[in-house]
Amino acid sequence: MKYLRLLLLPLGILYASVVEIIKYLYKAGWLKSKRSEKAVIVLGNLSVGGTGKTPHAEYIINYLWKFHKIALLSRGYGRKSKGFRAVLTGDNAEETGDEPLQIANKFPDVPVFVSEKRPEGIEKILKAKPETQLLILDDAMQHWPLRADSYIMLTTWQQPFFNDFPLPAGNLREFRKGYKRADIIIVSKCPKDISEQQKDDFLRDLNPLPKQKVFFSYFEYSNPYLFEKPDQSIALEQLDSRQILLVTGIANPQVMEAELIAQGAYLHKMRYSDHHRFKAQDIEHILKKWKEISAKSENCIIMTTEKDATRLSKLIPADIPLYILPVNVEFAFGKAPELQRALVEVMYKKKGYPGS
Repeated sequence: MKYLRLLLLPLGILYASVVEIIKYLYKAGWLKSKRSEKAVIVLGNLSVGGTGKTPHAEYIINYLWKFHKIALLSRGYGRKSKGFRAVLTGDNAEETGDEPLQIANKFPDVPVFVSEKRPEGIEKILKAKPETQLLILDDAMQHWPLRADSYIMLTTWQQPFFNDFPLPAGNLREFRKGYKRADIIIVSKCPKDISEQQKDDFLRDLNPLPKQKVFFSYFEYSNPYLFEKPDQSIALEQLDSRQILLVTGIANPQVMEAELIAQGAYLHKMRYSDHHRFKAQDIEHILKKWKEISAKSENCIIMTTEKDATRLSKLIPADIPLYILPVNVEFAFGKAPELQRALVEVMYKKKGYPGS
């Protein structure tokens, strides 16, 4: 794999160089970029997927929505539809994208929209929801026609951007130096027991700019619940010795798998690619595997992620025990209040926000 990366490195340099030219054209004004009249926070990364953007977007929404008028805009990766549209509870993931639908289902009072063209999408949101104070844009760090008020960049503890290369030699969408655009850097998927020394070592390699605030986050899993009956759940500690058919279509399921193994579960893994569009044949394979395991053990269940559930739930028969494993974001070293203050400051610094 290392040698293949070396062979592809010239292509990676070429790809990232083209991105740099495009960036320069926008910066120099040859291509037009827009800034919204309302505050805009972009949540993104330098790499392609797998950093945990959606749980972090949910964390931000959960903190802000009760006190501020916010809306979320995503491109709706993987959807069949085109253009601007609102995402409503109960929509089909194929028409909206799985991540926006997951957020819409979890926060029915928060307006969620999809649009490939973010500046146009923002204009339409503000026409439909003129009371909006803050727009959160998911996965828009490389959307050059847009100029945001704050950029939050995620990179993982296991695969930090500074050890990666541009596509196709690695997973980066641009050169590593792109991290300098970020106002906030979140190192996601950290160990729960991360030490001060580990943090300092990571920061030394990261080499943040003086303006940048760096936070370390980790995942905390909640009790899995039955999709058809969310009020019915299983305590994590009750997963000990239970047979679980784990079906995932996310970029990096290793953290989730490690959690279930730590709880003593016996895992049967069925991994699919990120945003995989499940077909009838996939469902047949999943159900066949479940029946094989169930024939040997009565306590077998199918488990998946919240994101995958948006694509699986309409395909798995209602009488099959499909459980969802919810995940929450926690911040290490007691830094959550500092991040929360930084989020609110973006709105107060923006012209037109009440009290600014």
